Order: sequence, then C-alpha cells, then structure tokens
Amino acid sequence: MQITQARHARTGFGVAAAIVAATTFCGCTASPSPSSQTDKPLTKMEPPPTAVPTLTVSGHEISPASYDWIINGKPKKFLAAPNQDDVKLQHIPSTATNPTITLGSPVRPSQLVIAAFTSLDANGIPNSADEHQIDCTEPQDPCHISRTTTTLSLHPSLPAGTKIIVVHVGYWGDSPSDPGLALDSASWGVRLIPDR
Repeated sequence: MQITQARHARTGFGVAAAIVAATTFCGCTASPSPSSQTDKPLTKMEPPPTAVPTLTVSGHEISPASYDWIINGKPKKFLAAPNQDDVKLQHIPSTATNPTITLGSPVRPSQLVIAAFTSLDANGIPNSADEHQIDCTEPQDPCHISRTTTTLSLHPSLPAGTKIIVVHVGYWGDSPSDPGLALDSASWGVRLIPDR
C-alpha cells in the first residue's frame, strides 16, 4: 500500500525523545527512507478506533498527552500543553513493576510501544540514557496482551525503579484525503509513585 500521509504524536513533558525513538523503533517516519525503516511492514491491521481510545494504568484513567487522529473524517491534533515540558503528569501509586495498562478499544494497534524511565534529572525530566523500550507488537508478546470485546490489556514487566512510563499507540487507517494510509497516533505519560 502507498503511504501518502504519516503523522506522529509528540508526548510532551520532556519525553518527546521517547516517542521519536518509539516511532523510529516501530518503523514510522514522515518520509520513509531506507535509512529510517525497519523490516516491519506499514500495514493496516484492523480499522482504527473512530476516536482516541481511553487508557488506564492500574485502574487510573490517564488523559492523553498528545494525539493526531482522524475523527469524523477530519484530522484532529491535540497537545496537552503548548510547551511539552509543561504537561502535568498524573501520579499513580505503584507497588509492583508490572502494572496493568488497558486501552479502551479491542483493536490491536500497528504500533504499541511502552517507554519506561528509571531516572530523572534535577528538573524531573526523564533521562533518556536510562530509557527502556518494550515493543508490544513483537511475536514473543513481551506485554502479555489480553483482549476482550471492549478492551486490550497489557501486562508488561517494567524495570525495577521505573519512575515514568510513556505509552504510544499507532493505527494505520485509510486517509480521508488521499489514496493510501494515514497514521492515527496517541501518547500518554504517567509518573509511578512507590506505594509504601
């Protein structure tokens, strides 16, 4: 299939690099070139959800940090804050390194990446040197995905001491304006607080 429109979501809150890395890791770039592609084909798995799915982490609903989505046939972009460092992260108590992450749609994304950060700088910005990425679309099922008629649940094993996680999803769907595919994408971030 011809790719005529590819759109990325930015994450905000100082972890935009995580999603740039995540989208590169998944083989999604605005202008595919031999140096920026992986061996993963860019294909539509299922029709994407008609709206950005909800996301919960251990039962807590998280607001998206950003999305770039076709809603009612029109592209919609959203950033939680104009300056990515100003996005406020929701704090979630965490007692374990394997939280349950649930998408409010049973559709399997073409891209599903979790970035876990184990250290922060003095300003609370994640240290990209300590970023751990999990590609949940790998055949080995590293996120232990389970599916119901209404949700997709992930049960990843995060590194010990994970402080921030970013979830990025991407769904290839038909472009409303051109032949080919468009990428609906969204990102969420959450700060994990040890529950003592």
